[in-house]
Amino acid sequence: MSAQLIYVLNIVILHGKEAYGMTRKCKKCGEVYDVGILKYIKSLWRGKMIFRCETCEELVNWKRDEDINQINENSFSFNKCNVKCYDNRLYDWIYKKIIDQNEYCELRLRGNIIYHCFPADLKEDYLVCRKDEYDPNIKYGTHRIGDIEKRIPLNYIVGIEIIDVYKDYFEPDVKEPVFGFKGIEVVDGILKAKDYIYELGIPYEEPQRIRPHKDYQDVYSHFCIRIEDVLSHRDFITSPIAFSEGKGRSNQRLFEVKAEGHCFENTTNGWVSNKLTVIREVTKEEIIEYFNQSQKLKLIVEKFLESRNSKYEEIWSKYAKADIRPYRQFLSDNEIDEMIVKICVFNKSDVCIQDYSKLKFEICEQCSYYKHAMEYKKKRHCYLTIRNTIRKGAFNKENKNYEYLLEHNFRSELEAVNRLLEYT
Repeated sequence: MSAQLIYVLNIVILHGKEAYGMTRKCKKCGEVYDVGILKYIKSLWRGKMIFRCETCEELVNWKRDEDINQINENSFSFNKCNVKCYDNRLYDWIYKKIIDQNEYCELRLRGNIIYHCFPADLKEDYLVCRKDEYDPNIKYGTHRIGDIEKRIPLNYIVGIEIIDVYKDYFEPDVKEPVFGFKGIEVVDGILKAKDYIYELGIPYEEPQRIRPHKDYQDVYSHFCIRIEDVLSHRDFITSPIAFSEGKGRSNQRLFEVKAEGHCFENTTNGWVSNKLTVIREVTKEEIIEYFNQSQKLKLIVEKFLESRNSKYEEIWSKYAKADIRPYRQFLSDNEIDEMIVKICVFNKSDVCIQDYSKLKFEICEQCSYYKHAMEYKKKRHCYLTIRNTIRKGAFNKENKNYEYLLEHNFRSELEAVNRLLEYT
């Protein structure tokens, strides 16, 4: 036995472990803990002064003792997981399904312990959890992300379930509608913003979402109170200029909107609402008049647009001269056919089989180039035609265009049809 080891033993026997400072910092989790005489002596004997707390030792053994047979019993679905042994998939599932989405969860731990929290991070095989500051007596009883409360070792977890806190959530509607502006793209006669399809005068309503949701970008309709704030999201000035010249593919327009329901300011210059109605298009003349009221604002916007697209110098002069035709909500069936057929890159070429005296989209479907050039337009043609049928009061579920949307599960178009049926 080495002299150093004999010395340590004598100190411990005579004066206790505190005399030799047998508290150490865990190399894995960083916590300070009592090492214990046997563990200290063992480390000293090995000549490796590496210390891990008991919990971290368990984690190391848990990862080392991976059981191939038990892994098959682990399960991971879209909203829950069950874990019987170490499984590398657990880390990816927690990050993608929970942490990235700020989800509220129920954790099942060893010993039949149930714990509710907002998991916030994964560090050194510990799940960092923020507490749930739920109070039914304040602010409509919503669940809120609080301070860090616990660090749970992953090997303590036997199951996780994402809790749908939206089901019983309700926040009163705003007392009065909030009016503002929204940039919306006109795509083949349809008002689109991402997967949303808007119609003038018809509310786009969505389920309420809880406020701790990290971002309302994909769950509520966005709008701005001031016209100039819309430009940072939707360029409704240079976009229609390029489109009118036949050079641009995107045709952004500015619309006045009415927000109701769960409506609030979400960012420094942006609002969101779960019930938004597009009222009307703001005309080119109104936009010019608005910015003419402040030469300073007009100059700021001009420089901002030129910085994003250097080819547009003297932007206001070009905007005033551009042939920007107002958005038309309703087109006749013949106008719909003509509009979509003319979009085809083979239109009026030698391979085009259209009768130019009366353009028909169904002729395009017989063309050998249809799948390459026009098939993606089919759902829009169906939607626009269904919209006309609904206006005439002649729609039924056996409509061939409606059956096509159903067959291909075009969710945005189907939801828009249902709104038309509800409000028309």
